Amino acid sequence: VRPDEERSSPMTDDHPSLDKFGRFLMEHFRDHAIDDVDTLLAAGWKAPGVQALQTELVGFTEEQRAVVRRCLITCVDGAIHAFLFKLQERSDFEDDLQVLVDGKNVAILSDGIHGEPFGEEGWQARFSKHGQSPDQA
Repeated sequence: VRPDEERSSPMTDDHPSLDKFGRFLMEHFRDHAIDDVDTLLAAGWKAPGVQALQTELVGFTEEQRAVVRRCLITCVDGAIHAFLFKLQERSDFEDDLQVLVDGKNVAILSDGIHGEPFGEEGWQARFSKHGQSPDQA
């Protein structure tokens, strides 16, 4: 951290720009992916490229479909975590990659941006229409 920059603890200080980024990530990445798998599991896509997959999924039991959904959520949440961790790392050590929201580097606004999605006050709980990750993967 550069001396002229101040960091906060995750989810303890009010940073509208950080929350704006978190809401955007949850709504347009996480929620979109979960909605897509739900549509796929319900055989709701008309695109020819997914018809064979939908046909296979229709044959799954409800329990098997639930496992597929949990796998997707686990993978998406893991990818978000990895992305945010690398963003934090690049900001801390190389300072060559920044995501600016309202002119502010979101990695600097948090004391560990990769932890922001998680917990009762995290982005998943506050901004994702699907809530926090399932406890069991």
